[in-house]
Amino acid sequence: MACDLGPRTAQSLTCSLPTSTHQLGLSGRLRVTFEPLVNEWPCFAAITLSFVEKPQLEFNLETLKVNVMNLPGRALLLLL
Repeated sequence: MACDLGPRTAQSLTCSLPTSTHQLGLSGRLRVTFEPLVNEWPCFAAITLSFVEKPQLEFNLETLKVNVMNLPGRALLLLL
């Protein structure tokens, strides 16, 4: 863990913590668009993937060997 304090204001506080993400899951309705259409095989030039609605993201975040997702109030911190 490393923290650097600036001499002028508290805004220059910087901290580096080792973190890791486990069990990443993403679910939702996916739209697949083939465009633009062309006259040669495979009949389209690009594929675009997008979510129809906001996807649901689930993961476990650990720092300093503590599972951050088990801490109370973590939803407020992650939504900011």
